Amino acid sequence: MNYYVRKTADSDVQGPFSVEKLKQLLAEGSLSSESLVTADLGEGLESVAKSPKRDWSQLICIEDVVGRPDNLCGKNQQAAEVDAEISLRRRIGLVITAWIATAVLTFPGIMHPPSLPAGLLVFVGMGEANPMTQPLLIIGWIVYITLTLSALLSRRKNTYSTIFTVLCVLLLLNSAGCRLMMAGFGDIH
Repeated sequence: MNYYVRKTADSDVQGPFSVEKLKQLLAEGSLSSESLVTADLGEGLESVAKSPKRDWSQLICIEDVVGRPDNLCGKNQQAAEVDAEISLRRRIGLVITAWIATAVLTFPGIMHPPSLPAGLLVFVGMGEANPMTQPLLIIGWIVYITLTLSALLSRRKNTYSTIFTVLCVLLLLNSAGCRLMMAGFGDIH
């Protein structure tokens, strides 16, 4: 059987190589046991380069190459998948979706964007103190901007997921607070 190879998850696809050639490259140090491989199923290099990460295995997990796979092979694969990277396009798409959802959920409250963080302040019970206080709004925007930029710059799935979840929860609470504020404005006659 022949295999395509990636030295790292981000490197270009090479091959296909025979099992003998893979053994030679491994012995020479051109490949490591953590290099990624996928079987040549006749798809061609261009198609293989676009294949999802789940189609790739560590070289150490291929019995034909190493003789007997590492006992921790499955655990190593799971650890690699958990700490896999998330593409910039996906990060941007998810963050934009979160902000658009916030705009929709707070409409027409979003009509005055500088006061957006006031909704969170109302929701967490700081509404008795004027939530429109300038320093509180600035702090709110600093938190949102920091979380948004951190999410966009986080390449690891675990880190991104944590930051994005915190951002989404705060935006959701903020939207609920904006709704509470708008309901309160309706009571004023």
